[in-house]
Amino acid sequence: MKEFFERNSKSILQLSGGKDSVACLWLLEAWWDQLTVVWANTGNPYPETVEYMAEVKALVPNFVELKGNQPAYIKEFGYPVDMVPVWQTQFASQVAGKVDFKFSNPFNCCYTNHWKVMEDYILASGVTGIIRGQKEADQRKNQLKPGDVVAGLEVCFPVFHWTDGEVKAFLGNRLPKNYLRGMSGSLDCMNCTA
Repeated sequence: MKEFFERNSKSILQLSGGKDSVACLWLLEAWWDQLTVVWANTGNPYPETVEYMAEVKALVPNFVELKGNQPAYIKEFGYPVDMVPVWQTQFASQVAGKVDFKFSNPFNCCYTNHWKVMEDYILASGVTGIIRGQKEADQRKNQLKPGDVVAGLEVCFPVFHWTDGEVKAFLGNRLPKNYLRGMSGSLDCMNCTA
């Protein structure tokens, strides 16, 4: 990590509140003063996620909360669903007239309210290093590998070669509460229908 921070004096940790990004947070404790912890609040988070992020904000010297607007997205484009009935979409309403109940692609909702606000922040802030809690064993992940540089941004995945069990063991009593209740992922939007 020392070399990463030497190359990237302006770095962020993308913190979702999931176990893997939380493990990165604690792995990087010695470098908290050299990075900014960034949370993309999609606009409809679980109360316990908001509470957790407030705790993190009180711990770290640099914390940024970004704002999406998932409720406005749903109002305009409809609820995100895994299988989109095309005649119940925003686009179909332009062709067929008023649609009683709209649905949208879940990736568009996530991109608009999470990834796009994160991307806009990264581009505006001059960040050169991005740290994420992605693991090689994750079923859903982008294709980046540790050390890849994309558009001048170096990505770092400190827990890339860890298993879920290793992450949980490392965190111990710092494991987010939802995992202690048996959930297997982070809590994103409270009313996500996808």
